[in-house]
Amino acid sequence: MSDTESTSGELIKAGVEVVKTAYDDALQPLAKETGKALGTLGKTVNLALSPLRGLVWSWEQIEDYVSTTVERKLQERKVPDERVQTPDPDIAVPALSALRYSKLREHYAELLATAMDSADANEAHPAFVEILRQLTPDEARIVQALPEVGRHEPLADLDYRDPERGQFTLYRHASTLPTKAECERVESFPQYVDNLCRLGLTEIPAGKALFEGWRYDPIKELDVFHRTKEQVPGNYGLLLVPKMFGLTVLGGSFRYACMRASDENQV
Repeated sequence: MSDTESTSGELIKAGVEVVKTAYDDALQPLAKETGKALGTLGKTVNLALSPLRGLVWSWEQIEDYVSTTVERKLQERKVPDERVQTPDPDIAVPALSALRYSKLREHYAELLATAMDSADANEAHPAFVEILRQLTPDEARIVQALPEVGRHEPLADLDYRDPERGQFTLYRHASTLPTKAECERVESFPQYVDNLCRLGLTEIPAGKALFEGWRYDPIKELDVFHRTKEQVPGNYGLLLVPKMFGLTVLGGSFRYACMRASDENQV
């Protein structure tokens, strides 16, 4: 290495060290202040998270819950001892894992009970565990409240028509179903419908509506109908575009496997 290269290398090294030192000196007060802020925020975060500690179960808690709950469900179904079998691991293992925390523990237990009944085990599909993971309690209530496969609930979009520009939707999926299902967040029903359809549990048949037009009348009494009516620009009237909403075959199987007690009361 030449003297020039050596000197250049030393200068570069020295330059890097000077820049690093200046960078550290400049950041040190900021780092101290940030550390204080993070320390304070950290206490707040820990306080906010502390109630969740008791909601995440240990294996012992899961085992106790599953043993008692699944036994109760099998007894309610009047399943004889000879029909009780080891559930498919593809269903049981992820279901037990999901029980560490879930607001839908009862439905996981129902699915395990189905998988353990040799007469019904074929109804327990491994995909149902993942579907339960992606459901809110309100969405589970909606699935329970829907009529049997082949029958539908009234649903409607709220539109207005501009003769020159076309038809516009102001609100999608207006329905009395969230009240019927006793949803906690009625205002989230449109998102719930989209998610249930995405998961394949429900459907909105394209271009179809219920034959009984009177079944859409209660939608016109909803607060959301009157609020949307106030949003219509100009002198255009609010149009109720009728649709229908119901379980798919997959949704029917899912409800049978995971929500048996409620399914028996569907009409």
